[in-house]
Amino acid sequence: MSNLIHLLLDRLTSPIGTMMLVCDTAGRLRVAFFAEDEEPVRRQLVRQFGAYGFLVEATRNPHGLTDWLRKDGAPRAPILSRIDALRKVVFRG
Repeated sequence: MSNLIHLLLDRLTSPIGTMMLVCDTAGRLRVAFFAEDEEPVRRQLVRQFGAYGFLVEATRNPHGLTDWLRKDGAPRAPILSRIDALRKVVFRG
């Protein structure tokens, strides 16, 4: 039995650059930041899961996260409560 964490990677193009989004198969956001290539994302994942503790699969719109950010992620006050709710979900497990 493998102990690898299966992660899903998607990219979201924005006016300020490409946002990399990584979530696990349960839909928990694991990494989200702006980068033009995957190397910074992989470094962060190695810090979280170890060098051989994860498998990344490129996919489109994992668990609806990318579409949600594309639709509702514009910088405005109501989004802050949703981001705070996401933060609480991410760090519980």
